[in-house]
Amino acid sequence: STAAAGPGARARTAATAAVLGAAGLIWTAPTPARAEEPAGGNRVYVWGQRAAMPMSEASGDVVPDSDVRVPQEASWFRRHAEQRGCSWRQLAFGPTFGAARTSEGTVFFWGSCRSREG
Repeated sequence: STAAAGPGARARTAATAAVLGAAGLIWTAPTPARAEEPAGGNRVYVWGQRAAMPMSEASGDVVPDSDVRVPQEASWFRRHAEQRGCSWRQLAFGPTFGAARTSEGTVFFWGSCRSREG
């Protein structure tokens, strides 16, 4: 776990990183600097093979034209967490699928039934 802060800002964000399958994943869970501040939503950043990206055009995510070499936010995760007042507890990705579980216990999954052979 690492703490990050900008110039003059309080260290507020703990980040956990993992590399899973064909894609990379980082999710950040903001923690309150003071007890009265809400924790807020979680942000999920992904990179790797285009087919493994958990993107939602309806949420404003831009579906990449090719593999993603630099982490970019999958904004659906942040928006969902903020709307529902939850956080992301588990995330898993493979070459053509993904799954995520919220702090409420709700599970989301997505993917393709295509194999690497086509």
